[in-house]
Amino acid sequence: MSYQLEAIFDETAFHIMALRDGLHCDAKDFLAKYEQDDLAGYARLWALIEYIAENGPPRNEHKFKKVSDLIYEIKGDGIRLFCFYQKKSRRILILTHGWRKAGEHKTQQNSEIQKAERIAIAYLSSQR
Repeated sequence: MSYQLEAIFDETAFHIMALRDGLHCDAKDFLAKYEQDDLAGYARLWALIEYIAENGPPRNEHKFKKVSDLIYEIKGDGIRLFCFYQKKSRRILILTHGWRKAGEHKTQQNSEIQKAERIAIAYLSSQR
């Protein structure tokens, strides 16, 4: 599978990119739907993404958390946006997809993390 990077924030201290797989950009599609469903929640999540672009990830695990060896999550109001660092630079953060958390569905969260890992590994392998 071939992935391309699409800029979300590119002229900032940290570059925030989203993976595009052909016609689909899961992270951007997720954000667009979230904006329609919950404008206030979206605004808070977007402000956090903008903060990360300008200052780097916060050290607050309630906002940005490492969830596996490779994957991190940006956390909003019941929202998880999965990402990983570009291999060559810790200043490039690549978004894979988002997930709306509903209750304590640990099994679903684990499968979303595994999905993000598969996407990240496929992308990083193609960059060798």
